[in-house]
Formats: sequence, structure tokens, C-alpha cells
Amino acid sequence: MAAQEASFSRIADIYGYSPSDLLDFTSSLKLAASPSVDAFLETRDGREKIITIGKAAIATSLIAREDFELLFNPENFRWYDLLVQKLRSGINKSKIEQFKENKLSIITFNYDRSLEYFLYHSIRNWYDLKGDENEKKTLDLFRSIEIVHVHGIAAQPDFLSEDGRAYHTDVTKEEFKKSVSQIKIVHEEHMDSLQFKRARELITKSEIIGILGFGWGKINMERLQLIKILEKVQGKRLYGTTRGLTTNDLANLHKAFALAKKVNNPVELPSANILGLLQTQPVLGE
Repeated sequence: MAAQEASFSRIADIYGYSPSDLLDFTSSLKLAASPSVDAFLETRDGREKIITIGKAAIATSLIAREDFELLFNPENFRWYDLLVQKLRSGINKSKIEQFKENKLSIITFNYDRSLEYFLYHSIRNWYDLKGDENEKKTLDLFRSIEIVHVHGIAAQPDFLSEDGRAYHTDVTKEEFKKSVSQIKIVHEEHMDSLQFKRARELITKSEIIGILGFGWGKINMERLQLIKILEKVQGKRLYGTTRGLTTNDLANLHKAFALAKKVNNPVELPSANILGLLQTQPVLGE
């Protein structure tokens, strides 16, 4: 509670909002029984003050977790670890250019930057590319994996942009406001945004599609045009996590993909978490 009060106090200080503004936000969020802050903000189109407070709350939560000790925890094997192991499998430093042959693109609805920092530092340290003289090579390998944040990102990583922000919990007011400004919520984005257009291009040309930790929300499904693409373009395989879906939701999801299956695009939707799916299905190759 004390940490939350301190966070809201900072938001009030940075944006000049009154205690009653913050109370209105926290009370409405609580009584709305919303599953998340961003889902709540979708219902507040046009309420600029509420939306800014909400985005600031999201940024506060994300920044509080920007800790390298948490990101690189050897006692907690996660799907990030499995991903980088797959990407560099069989590729030692003498064959380092082969890393760029990994045909992987990532589309994410998340605002956080943990994946970028995990990939960058794992590449840099695994292939011993420390030092300014190796920075270009590190970035060359990193950029071979395209990452599209369709709803924005809580500030560009500092290794990608001079205007970016480092990965740590201590940020200035200017850095905080910059992070907030780059967060987009559903009603602020539309299917013709550059990010969604690029996401659809990547899905269209991909042979294997992994849907990881996705909520299968109607609006985001429509914007990705995932079902439409699978119904029209043959030669694809889709694997998706469905843990947490009700029996009825899962049945509707299978029904939605029925035509895609008829055009010989297999769709596998096991009840697994992200790590389990990547361990049991050929999402990252055989």
C-alpha cells in the first residue's frame, strides 16, 4: 500500500494532478472489476486525464520490474531462456553470421522491454561481443530478429536509440513522461497503424505462427486479421496457448479456425503455458 501511495504521489507531482483525480481513478478502477489497467482504459475514450493517470500507472509497474537480477535469474528457467538457446543452437562464434539465418519475427501486445534487453545481452555475452568495437556486430545480430510492439513500448532501449532509456528502476521525470507517452491503448490504435500493418505482413509470410500468452480478444484478433489470413493463404501451421480459457471459449476458438483447417493449415491449441508450448510443439523449428 505504501509503495502504491508513493507511486501515485509521484504521478500527481509529475503531471500536476490533485489527490481527488487520483482517488477518482483508483476508485473507478477498483469498482469496475477490470482484469487490467489497460482494459479499463479502453472504456475511457476521450477522458484524457484518466487515460494519462492509467498509462502512468502502467509505466510505474513496468519500470519497477526493470531489474537485471530479475531478468537474468538462473534459478528461474523461462521461455526467454529456451528461446535464446534455440536461436544460438549449433552456432558458435566462428559461425556467428548464421545467427542471422534464424527466421524469427515477434509481434507483441506488451509494453515492456524485457525481451529486447534479454536478447541483446544474451547475444553480447554468449558470443563475447563486449566493448564498443563489437557494438555494431551485436546490434546487427539483434536486429536480425524483428520485434513489433503494436501498442507501443515503454521507451526505446538505450542501445537502439540515443533518445532511449536504460533498463533500470530509477528514472528521471523526463524519462518517465517519455515512457508514458509511448504507451498506446486499444482505442488509440487502429488496424491501419504502421505497427498493425507490419504485423499482418509478417503473419502473411510466415510458415509457422506461434501465439503465446495471447488473450484471443476480438478486437486484437480483427486487427491482426489472423483468421482471414489463415483462410486465404495456404502452407501455414499455427500453435497457440489457451490456458485459462473456458470450455466454451475454447470451443468458439476452434470453430473460428474451422475454415483455416479446411484449407490445410493445421491449428493446434493445447492447454499449455508459453514454456510448455515451446517445449512440446515445433514453434521454433523441429
